[in-house]
Amino acid sequence: MSRISVSKLAKAEMEVGMPIEIYYDGASNLALRFGYWNRLSQAQLSSLQEALGVMSNAITEDLYEDDDGDDDYGKPIIRRLYSYTLNQ
Repeated sequence: MSRISVSKLAKAEMEVGMPIEIYYDGASNLALRFGYWNRLSQAQLSSLQEALGVMSNAITEDLYEDDDGDDDYGKPIIRRLYSYTLNQ
């Protein structure tokens, strides 16, 4: 995939039902983030693929787990941050 039009991104945003943020992942790929690092359901992922006109293997789900560390005052808080890389 070498190009994505703004109209395709607008359609994808409507289909998924969350705002899309686009960024460069530092490894020559574009990545998408939905809402505040939300995970897409399988239905939303399928809608995204259809709206962008890509094959199922063209989008990779990435998970970053972030924790605040453990101390003597309680359990650590673990955040799961999801993004989606558009493979070339």
